[in-house]
Amino acid sequence: MFFRVFPWLTTSMPDHPPFSPDLHAFSQKVWCTTMTTPQEVQIVYCTVPDADTGRRIAATLLEYRLAACVNLIAGVESLYRWKGEVQRDSEVLLMIKARTADYQALERRILELHPYELPEIIAVPLSDGLPAYLDWVKDSEAQ
Repeated sequence: MFFRVFPWLTTSMPDHPPFSPDLHAFSQKVWCTTMTTPQEVQIVYCTVPDADTGRRIAATLLEYRLAACVNLIAGVESLYRWKGEVQRDSEVLLMIKARTADYQALERRILELHPYELPEIIAVPLSDGLPAYLDWVKDSEAQ
C-alpha cells in the first residue's frame, strides 16, 4: 500500500504561518491515508431525456452509495441511428464518478430507473487524477 501526507500541512508557504513541528506530527497521525489508485475510480456516462430523470437517477445512486458525485450536463444534442432511422434528441448527460468495483451494481440500478429501452451506460477508466479527489470518491461510497 502507498501512504502519503498532504504536503500543505507540513511546509511553509508565503500566505501561511511558518512550519510547526506540532502541525507536522498532527499531519503524520491524522492526514496519512491509503492512496487510491486511478484504476479504482471510473467515470460513467449516461444520457437521460431530461433533468428530472437525471436528478432522480443521481439521487438514487448517491443514496445507495454507488456514486460519489453526479454532474448533470444539460443542453446535450444527440444524433444517432435507432431502428434504421437517424434520430436527433435533446438530452442531459450524467457524468458519474464511482468506484470501479461498484460498476455492476451501478449499471443494474440505472437500468431499473432509466426510461429508455437501451440506455447509454459507458464506463471510462481513469489514467490519473488528483490523489485527494480519488480518495474522496472511494471513501464517500464506502461510508
